[in-house]
Amino acid sequence: MLITFGNTKLPKTTAVFNMSPALTCASDSLGLCEHSQICYAKKAEKMYKQVLPHRHKQSQFWLNHSALEFSEMFNEIYQRKRIKPKLLRLNESGDFFTQSCVDKAEKIATILRRYPVFTYTYTARTDLSFDGCKNLVINGSGFMPLSKGKFYGNMFKIVDQFSGRNKKCKANCNICNLCTVNRNYTIEAIKH
Repeated sequence: MLITFGNTKLPKTTAVFNMSPALTCASDSLGLCEHSQICYAKKAEKMYKQVLPHRHKQSQFWLNHSALEFSEMFNEIYQRKRIKPKLLRLNESGDFFTQSCVDKAEKIATILRRYPVFTYTYTARTDLSFDGCKNLVINGSGFMPLSKGKFYGNMFKIVDQFSGRNKKCKANCNICNLCTVNRNYTIEAIKH
């Protein structure tokens, strides 16, 4: 199965799909990731032998299938699940390769809203445009995503200590949905 559900921080109602492994992350390769040295996804790929091959398979699927094909695969899984997913998180590891990946993710998010499943992601790709993103919630790593000149999504910042000015990441998505909804928040997470 290319889509997984939940983990220690995500509820089982959150589906997870990665466009690429962290070890081949486009943001890291382009020098856009401020947190390359503490990347949790890289650590998992080095610690657990099954993680990297799985993420490579996901990446190949992403690159070789259209938004419609992805959505059809998701629908097949969705129909079989007793407990239906409510969210799709793109990129627990990795990032958008190109602008066409942003556009594809938005198409997927639009299709999945019919179920209703909401789609969100994190990105450090400050060089890409999020214009046209209406259904995909973007959490910019250290930047606020813009769509057609308006703030769209949230800024996600890793900090040593909370500033007291912004929303706090609870580090447990079972009890929080700040990142999954387009609210134009700045969300601070403590580095760990």
